[in-house]
Amino acid sequence: KYQANILDSLGYEFDSPISANDCLQSFPYIMKNDQKFSGTPSSVYEIPMTISDVYSPPVEDEIPTATSEIYKDDMIDAWKTATTKYGNNYSPIVLLVHPNRTWKVDAQRQYINYVDSRAIFLEMGNYGDYWKKRRATDFFAHKSNDTLYLEFQTLAANIDSTFSLMMDDYNNITIVVAQDSVGTHLHYETTPMDGRTILYNFIDMQLSSTNDLNSSIESLRLYPNPAKDEFRIKSDVEIESLYAYSLDGKLVLQESRPSNSISVSDWNKGIYLIQVFDVNGNSTTTKLVVE
Repeated sequence: KYQANILDSLGYEFDSPISANDCLQSFPYIMKNDQKFSGTPSSVYEIPMTISDVYSPPVEDEIPTATSEIYKDDMIDAWKTATTKYGNNYSPIVLLVHPNRTWKVDAQRQYINYVDSRAIFLEMGNYGDYWKKRRATDFFAHKSNDTLYLEFQTLAANIDSTFSLMMDDYNNITIVVAQDSVGTHLHYETTPMDGRTILYNFIDMQLSSTNDLNSSIESLRLYPNPAKDEFRIKSDVEIESLYAYSLDGKLVLQESRPSNSISVSDWNKGIYLIQVFDVNGNSTTTKLVVE
């Protein structure tokens, strides 16, 4: 009953004896003191275990006990099946292995080789630290027309590089404007995954080492950048349309079949996001600095 209280008093940060099947979730959560929903939050994170080496062939009304090597292949298959199900829900997976037998270590090695290459493996401390940072990174999101605004409730320097967001309807969003708690605009990267889009690596736009925010028109180039009076467009493919946005999401320019030279003489100084579509439907969003 007082497990959280004791762990907290001893300075423990993480605990992982509970099966996800028992607590009905696979994501880490903060343990409550006195084992009550009304208990005060401790500083200890419970990290539910999703698969383990405690395995025996399923028998009705019987709880698995210590695993024998004769069940090794069945155990690995069970791990794989569970991993596929958890993965379909983008859920974390925590494997508990007691490395007191070489065949268990070999089973773990086989399992790691099986897992999707996109997966990231972390030891327990690093995994717990990730979730502590994730919990500390609050943000608000709201959509206006075809612009999505992300407002982080912390400074850009405090946003961990592993922080990511998944969007279902990214293709219906023309632009994403991200900023930290003091209004600093953030650069981010995107990558597709299973029909969705992941946004990640949010950093101060001024510190970004690249102008391209996302790109599928490899030959596209805007120059000069920074620009004073105009910028030019160079591309090996025909450009269908061009949109220019200020960092607050306002549309500054929209042109169909734009000319190779775009005037910015009446634009305010600052950073703009230029989105370009080619005739094949590919798009690129890049930064343009106007001086």
